Amino acid sequence: MFAAFSTAQDEFSPYCINTLSNKLSLSVIPVEPTAARLPPLRLISDGTGDISTMVVCSDCGLPSLIWGLNGGVLQASNGRPTTGGGTYNLFVEPNEQPDFITTRLLPPPRYPIYCAIPDSVGSKTGYLALHGTPKEFYTCANLIPTFAPTDRRDVYWRVDTRNATYPRGECKRAAIRYQLL
Repeated sequence: MFAAFSTAQDEFSPYCINTLSNKLSLSVIPVEPTAARLPPLRLISDGTGDISTMVVCSDCGLPSLIWGLNGGVLQASNGRPTTGGGTYNLFVEPNEQPDFITTRLLPPPRYPIYCAIPDSVGSKTGYLALHGTPKEFYTCANLIPTFAPTDRRDVYWRVDTRNATYPRGECKRAAIRYQLL
C-alpha cells in the first residue's frame, strides 16, 4: 500500500493532474505501516468564520465533505448547492496548515497548488499532491486540548522538525488519498 512512496522528491510531478473532478472523497492515511488508522478529514473554522483549516478528528469541524479539483484549486463543499462563491484553498508554505477561505467573491481567489496523482492510468484512486509532491503531508498533535477533541490531529505540509515555531509537538508523516465518487 505504501510502496508508491519513495524518497525521490519529484518522482510523481510529471504525473500530476490539475483538473480531476467536482466529486472527490479525501482521506488521510499514515505513511508508517504500523501507525493507527486516522479519523476522518475535515475542515474546522479558526473562529472568524471565513478561514478553515484541515484536521483529522472524529467529532469536529465540517463532516462529509465533497472535494473538487479544478485547475489546481482544491474546493470543499458540504454537497448542498450554493449560490455563488464557495470554500477554496489558500496558498501553503512549509510548516503551515492547508487553509481554506469561504467566500462569495466571484471569481474566487485562485492558488493552483494542488494536483492528483492516480494509482495507475484511468484509476479512480490516488494521492493528492501539494506543490507537486504527495510526500510532505504530516499530522501533528493539536496543542490546544481544551479547544479540540482528544483525537484531533492537525494537517501540515512540509514540516521541519528542527524548526522551533509552530507546529510543535509530535508530528507523523501522512498521505492524502483521493477517490472519485
